[in-house]
Amino acid sequence: MHYDKDSPLRPSGLLGPVLIRAAAIRNIFCRGTAMTRRMLLLLLLVLLPASVPAAESLESGWASPPREARLRAYWWWLNGCVTKEAITRDLEEMQAKGFGGALICDADGSAQDGNERAPHGATFFSPEWRELYKHALREADRLGLEMSLNIQSGWNLGGPMVTADDAAKKLTWSEMRVTGPATLEQKLPVPAVREGYYRDAMILAYPVKPTKEKDHLLVGLESCSEQSDHPLRDLADGDANTFWVSSGAQPGKGPTGEKPAWVLLKFREPVVVDRLTIHPPPMYGPRECQLQVSEDGKEFRPVTAFTADEQKPSTVRFDAVNGRAFRLVVSSAFDRGSPQAPRNVQIAELALAGPGGSWPDTAGAKRPIRHWQEKAGHKSLHFSAPDTTLLLEDDPAVPGEEDTLTADVIDLTAKVDEEGTLRWDVPAGAWQVLRFGGTIGNRSHVSTCSEGWEGYSLDVLDAGAFGRYWDAVVEPLIADAGPLAGTTLRYLHTDSWEVEPLNWTPTMADEFRRRRGYDLLPWMPVLGGRIVDSRNASNRFLHDFRKTLGDLAIDNHYRPFRDGAHKHGLQIHPESGGPHAVPVDAQRCLGWNDMPMSEFWAWSWRHRIGDNNRFFVKQPASAAHTYGRRLVAAEGFTTIGPHWQETLWDNLKPSFDKACCEGLNVLVWHEFVCSPAEQGVPGIQYFAGTHLNPNVTWWAKSEPFFSYINRCQFLLQQGLFVADACYYYGDHVPNFAQHKRTDPANVLPGYDYDVITEEALLTRASVQDGRIVLPDGMSYRLLVLRDHKAISLAVLRKVQELVEAGATVVGPKPAEAMSLRDSDAEVQQIADALWDAGRVVAGKTARDVLLDVGVPPDFEYRGGDDETDLDYIHRRDGSTEIYFVANRNKRAETVTCTFRNCGTPSAASGGWRRPLPKRRAASRCRWSSPRAVPGSSCSANHPARIPPRRRPIAHRTRRGAS
Repeated sequence: MHYDKDSPLRPSGLLGPVLIRAAAIRNIFCRGTAMTRRMLLLLLLVLLPASVPAAESLESGWASPPREARLRAYWWWLNGCVTKEAITRDLEEMQAKGFGGALICDADGSAQDGNERAPHGATFFSPEWRELYKHALREADRLGLEMSLNIQSGWNLGGPMVTADDAAKKLTWSEMRVTGPATLEQKLPVPAVREGYYRDAMILAYPVKPTKEKDHLLVGLESCSEQSDHPLRDLADGDANTFWVSSGAQPGKGPTGEKPAWVLLKFREPVVVDRLTIHPPPMYGPRECQLQVSEDGKEFRPVTAFTADEQKPSTVRFDAVNGRAFRLVVSSAFDRGSPQAPRNVQIAELALAGPGGSWPDTAGAKRPIRHWQEKAGHKSLHFSAPDTTLLLEDDPAVPGEEDTLTADVIDLTAKVDEEGTLRWDVPAGAWQVLRFGGTIGNRSHVSTCSEGWEGYSLDVLDAGAFGRYWDAVVEPLIADAGPLAGTTLRYLHTDSWEVEPLNWTPTMADEFRRRRGYDLLPWMPVLGGRIVDSRNASNRFLHDFRKTLGDLAIDNHYRPFRDGAHKHGLQIHPESGGPHAVPVDAQRCLGWNDMPMSEFWAWSWRHRIGDNNRFFVKQPASAAHTYGRRLVAAEGFTTIGPHWQETLWDNLKPSFDKACCEGLNVLVWHEFVCSPAEQGVPGIQYFAGTHLNPNVTWWAKSEPFFSYINRCQFLLQQGLFVADACYYYGDHVPNFAQHKRTDPANVLPGYDYDVITEEALLTRASVQDGRIVLPDGMSYRLLVLRDHKAISLAVLRKVQELVEAGATVVGPKPAEAMSLRDSDAEVQQIADALWDAGRVVAGKTARDVLLDVGVPPDFEYRGGDDETDLDYIHRRDGSTEIYFVANRNKRAETVTCTFRNCGTPSAASGGWRRPLPKRRAASRCRWSSPRAVPGSSCSANHPARIPPRRRPIAHRTRRGAS
């Protein structure tokens, strides 16, 4: 791309006179010191023409923010322990303190973290509960509040009416090796099963490539039991980081002399063995053991007894014995979590050895696909909005490393009866038989629900499962709202989605063929850790498999959720983007929300340390900006203890300011527990969150802080977000956008960016006057591509279209397609035409490109020192420029701030306004601030002195205390 001083990348000219609006709070929640209403510190700069209707609108909205700009409450009905009187009191108090509404969220969790459980009240969805719900809506309507409803008790959508067939599932499989030619009639081993539920999906076989003779001798591994996420095959995979675990999760369920655990190795013919090696997971391995041998696989005799080491591998030597089956019997185990009553036994690796070799032979094992279990969806990534780069990585290919070819995979499904017996005329040679099916997932249950709502969580990949739940539960609740549905009751909600791993549904084979265009079955061995055709082809199949999971989550769950709500005039704001590492394109899911919603956490010394683990707002903000949504919501100020440890001035306000700089403009305070008067003071509380309700000691003095939140949100809901770069983050699943300062677009500091999905880029992006534009008015100077060798072919075609229309695109030249079905030749042809001709910028960061063409940073500052840390966000409403600037340090700063778009600023506090000095630099303005106090940007005269920190007022947590 050739660009010059006349490039459309260059900034526009000057604006007219401007207004700078000051907003902050001086004294916040100190013992004996009331929060004042004086607005002293500059946080929001509103730059607009002086005498226009827009100014009047901002003035009135600033003085009295409208309902949609006001904060909401995560209103917990804890274990159903609510009364009509408590409902009325809470809503009246919310309305009096400036709340815009609340999210009714029946759940429990009161007993977590060692607390006393809240008394059980009305069970969710019972007639009694529905009367309380209708009372809440009537009272909210009387008070002018806007309500949302969590459509279940707890989270992980489901309940007692959800059957195992409708529950979230994962893929499981068993393996068996057979040799032909032979006529086989044999019952297949049942895969690892959870909760007694298993349904066959497909049974297949592939020819085993010839190997050393000794490898043919070991024909089977069996065990007393296994856990589905730690199957027996992990004991023989050559990886000490994976391990077999016997059944049992409760103390005392581990191996005993009366009920030992065992592992059996079966050989095709007798072998000579003289030693055994066991690798334990440290502090969880076998303790008292005996090795046994059998000549026929039925009658066993002891070889040696021994005590294994708790921490290190144990090698036991003995006089050579000859046998066709060897069994390790474990009668006790180490268990650090329950040392006196072990829950199970675990073995990372086990090997028998003798003069003829070692079995299983893992020394010469081929390298599997790197991170194959994560890529197949068997294991989740880091639990919250993880970096998904590892899904795009692998080791170099080695010739001949493939386990089989797709053409050699045989479908045996029709040859297996309902009892699991395979009848097959086995061709010559050794064959690996794989039996795949679905079982209940590891976390496929409703979480944190009130008593009476326990049950399975829904299979979000199955439209029928969602439809049955909707008809049984949601439609009656909407009917209960009557004429208030769509007015007072505005939103439906589901909370956190924490059911990983989730990688199977009964219709998967048909859905995969329809969406990806090829058959799933010959590639199924890849889901069992094999390499089919080639390493590259197997990775591309895994990409297609996970992408199908992501498509189903939207088309069969969130799309019908939104459509069902819209039929009744309602909207939705589920936490559909995780942030747990469920198999979704998280930002795409959020784009299907009417109000994209995620979460951010307050600081706590014991949980979620660091911004990576606390802030998940950039993703819903980018979803809102790129899918045409105005509101960006977040569950805010969540923590997990200690209780009542959060303070406003150095925790909550800085956390809110940071979230605003990420794009937040609707805070849903987590949490506000409805605590009836009979429960005393401070009453019942949820185990997590910043506790807030009329029982907290600072409630009477809380209004100024809430007013600060509401005024910030009002201005940050105006107009459109201003960003110079739009970053395409790929089409792989799962995929997540992290917090702002991870900066995948490489534009920080001073510039900002949005993240965009494949769907939004393909369906919503065009070019106008050299800028990438979206239908709702968002526009960007640059499109930045992910730094990866592969790309979606559809996206690359779109890039070509945008470049030909005059867009500037920055990123590396791709070499291949992401999907197995797409043509690498076409990718290379388009890439050559764009990159080789210099029409796409490569080898430079987006920030360098912007600076090269004379686009100055949107916001920058000078002064301070290495510890100075300011953040900002910029919105534009017509000719009005709105900047929010926050000081993230716990100290005052003296800085000079420079804004790209600025006129003649003035300061405002309360009802007065006056000019401020400024210096012009081309189309920019500089504004020197004597002080920028903690949590705020530049101050406007009268710098505030921050009062010394004092200990917060102590709270008694005993229920019934006064």
